[in-house]
Amino acid sequence: MCEQTGIASSTCTHFLPAIAILTENRQVEIVFSGWKLVNPEGADFSDQTLGPTCPDCRRSVTFYDNFCPHCGRPLGSGAPSQSTAAPPMIVKKSAMATLREIVGGIGTYVVLALLLVTVAYIAILIWSPTEVLPQIGTYRTYLYLITPWLINFAELGGPYFAAYYLILVVTIVASFAVLMWKSAKGFIAELAMKPRSEGHSPLYTLGTIYFAALSFTFIYYFVLGLLGVNPSTPPLEDKETWKLLYGYANAAVWEEIVSRLLLIGVPLLIVHSISKKREGWKRYLLGGGFKIGTAESFFLVFSAAMFGVAHVFAWDASKIPSAFVGGLAFGYLFLRFGIYASIMMHFIWDYISIPILVFPGIESTIVMGLLVIAWVAVGAVYVVAYSSKIVGFFLRREVWPYSASSQVSVAAGDYQGPYPMGANRSGPDWGVGSGGFQFTCRYCGNTEARYREGVFECTRCGRRI
Repeated sequence: MCEQTGIASSTCTHFLPAIAILTENRQVEIVFSGWKLVNPEGADFSDQTLGPTCPDCRRSVTFYDNFCPHCGRPLGSGAPSQSTAAPPMIVKKSAMATLREIVGGIGTYVVLALLLVTVAYIAILIWSPTEVLPQIGTYRTYLYLITPWLINFAELGGPYFAAYYLILVVTIVASFAVLMWKSAKGFIAELAMKPRSEGHSPLYTLGTIYFAALSFTFIYYFVLGLLGVNPSTPPLEDKETWKLLYGYANAAVWEEIVSRLLLIGVPLLIVHSISKKREGWKRYLLGGGFKIGTAESFFLVFSAAMFGVAHVFAWDASKIPSAFVGGLAFGYLFLRFGIYASIMMHFIWDYISIPILVFPGIESTIVMGLLVIAWVAVGAVYVVAYSSKIVGFFLRREVWPYSASSQVSVAAGDYQGPYPMGANRSGPDWGVGSGGFQFTCRYCGNTEARYREGVFECTRCGRRI
């Protein structure tokens, strides 16, 4: 029962005006006079979302709305008149949000260039059996496990080696097909710079992580050079092209199986089975759809560390940091999208020198050189972006450039509600009182919050309440 009107609270409309605003990230911000609630996950704050509709636009409204949050039409007899209704808050994109949009647009088209190069990689891969299979002769290869020491457990030669290589080729081509299928709709929208509520496409995420890892590796070895460190590298330039074609395809598939499936998927299956949180077997074998929690984070870091240390035996200790970062990237893609994504990034990473070997000449060298320079330059921006996300994950809040203050800004005088922005209102921290739903951060007095994972997160100090 409403204390002010004496009618059932489910139908009372005495609440202050509300306006729903769709931001550049497709996040719904329900703005009441005096406070704002940002809802990036589309969470439901009311059990009244199914019910009445606006007479004009026919879209759903709640019993609490004095105005339609979609078209602004006054609702119900309790709605304030035009002369008394508080004017809407004008939410403006901040300079940082605009800059992120520009960088994101540039990044999308650089990812498109990477896609075109990847198509060339796939074409070379499909052609490669004509180069590899006639050369095998008495060649032997080994299947191994990472402990992090490499432990061989099977030897393949002759027709078994040929069959194995064809399986590698089919697996990579299939992974590329799945990547395109899952990314097509989203990536087309990203090329048109249309905001997407469901997040970036797998292709965009893979590409930008690839750029960030490439830029980190460049910076890392540049710093080593300044320090006078001369890393040891295997003599890849002395190997025959067919051996490199096989070696890179094998690394893209087999290393993902032993590093991601066996060191992330299988342990998570065991942990989730013990804790009775196990989902379908497919997720643990193929990856994808995992929420990054404590167990996932542990095995992600563990697998990356094992992957990094395993490179010491062919390189030296200086390889560990860059391989560890690469392992984090591959593992994250495995958890979020699936093993097809980690296989594709690994394949793209290793195949970067193949066009120059297959098509020797100044033209291919110049083209690939310019592309790598562009990828490293763009990747430097994504190093900052993904580092911010990693720091925010451990701090349990967003940090610059993704912090709330960099999302939107409200110019002075734009908001004309009865409460000053940021004022600490009296009453409970949240709840329904005589003035409607209220939120006030008990730490900083801010009246703006996000609803995330079942709790409110202050948009000013990032505290979860």
